[in-house]
Amino acid sequence: MEYKIIGQTVPVVELKLNAGETVYTQSGGMAYQSEGIEMKTNAKGGIMQGISRAFSGVTFRC
Repeated sequence: MEYKIIGQTVPVVELKLNAGETVYTQSGGMAYQSEGIEMKTNAKGGIMQGISRAFSGVTFRC
């Protein structure tokens, strides 16, 4: 994986992934993706942990 930080006022991290590499981000953390990148969503830790995070103020999306 290679990365670079672009911008100063509203910085973004641009990643270059090798085949088979995975990145996890917070809900809403990905702004765009290039062709050939597959995005999958899930509730990390299972549904009960997701509900627990929702009650603690963390965004819950599947």
